[in-house]
Formats: sequence, structure tokens, C-alpha cells
Amino acid sequence: MGRQQREREACLAEEPENSFSALEMRCSVTAKQNAKGTKQWFVGYKAHLAVDDFGVPLSYALTGACVHDSTVAVPLMKMVRRRTDFFYALMDKGYQSPAIEAYAALIGRRVIVDRRSIRSGPPVPLDAADALRYMARTTVERTNSELKDVCLVK
Repeated sequence: MGRQQREREACLAEEPENSFSALEMRCSVTAKQNAKGTKQWFVGYKAHLAVDDFGVPLSYALTGACVHDSTVAVPLMKMVRRRTDFFYALMDKGYQSPAIEAYAALIGRRVIVDRRSIRSGPPVPLDAADALRYMARTTVERTNSELKDVCLVK
């Protein structure tokens, strides 16, 4: 068995809790560039959700604000895989990562990532079937919005 195969098996065998434990869970600071190009600073936490097509949360993680979304995707996929079966994962451009693609391929699933608005190169349009499937992504956005509106104290 080669090194690459051993690494794949170790990735699959690693418990999701161990994957999460490597992430920053403390309150932290991060910056995000707004649509006008100005940096906005945030202090706090970030909620990461994996939901089904109906907006039902299947898994979640709470991390420090500085944790990039793409680093939480594989542990979330592992948790969801424990609880249910899924065929594809719909993600926005923040989740473009070779690690996510590799894990999905390893477990025989598809990742559909909207690549329309990447700055690093020309847009790569989704094929017709993927574009249609990607429309369900709005459910995730509605779920996030609902949680923010209902659960956050203003």
C-alpha cells in the first residue's frame, strides 16, 4: 500500500471530533472586504452549517471568526456522513479547496461549487445539470438568514 493510499485511509478513519479539535474555537478577530473594497473587522465567532435541501440542519460547528469556511467543510461532511447519506455538496466560492474535492472524491460524492465570481481567472460556468442542482443552495442562505434574524439579539 502506497503513502497516498495510507493518507486517504487515515483521513477517512479520523473521527470528525478530531478534525474539529484542530480548529480555532476561541473568540477571534478577522477582516472581510466589503463590496466597496473597504475592510471590515469582526470580533467573535462564526457558525458553520450543513443543511439538507429543505433547510434542516444536519451538522454544525461554532468556531472563532478567523476560521475560513473551507477548513470546516470536511469535518462537517464527515459528521453528515455519519448521520445520513448524501450525493452532492453545494457550496459557494469560499469553499473552493483541493482538500474538499479530494475528500468528496474519496467518499464517492460530488461537490458543486459556484465558480462564477472568482477573481483569479475567467469564470467557469456550471453545466446545465449542476446549475439546476445548485439552485437548491438558496435554501442554505435562507436557513442562515433565518437563524441570524431569529436567534441573534439586536
